[in-house]
Amino acid sequence: MELDGIILTHKHLDHSNDINIMIEAMTNGGYNKRGVVFAPIDALEGDPVILKYIRNHIEKIEILKERGTYHIGNISFSTL
Repeated sequence: MELDGIILTHKHLDHSNDINIMIEAMTNGGYNKRGVVFAPIDALEGDPVILKYIRNHIEKIEILKERGTYHIGNISFSTL
């Protein structure tokens, strides 16, 4: 079974600590550009938790917004 996507709700360390490791796992160490990462904008800017070099491994980064609805495969979720 393969991982197709990752949801990062916010960048507090207890929620974001393994995001880069999970991206590496999803993309087979960057050899297979694939998957989507759902994350708030602050996870990518300023003092980012998603490292810049690893973003090239991901097929798509979807920025989470307030009151948004998102889909991946047959799974849907909404933000508050």
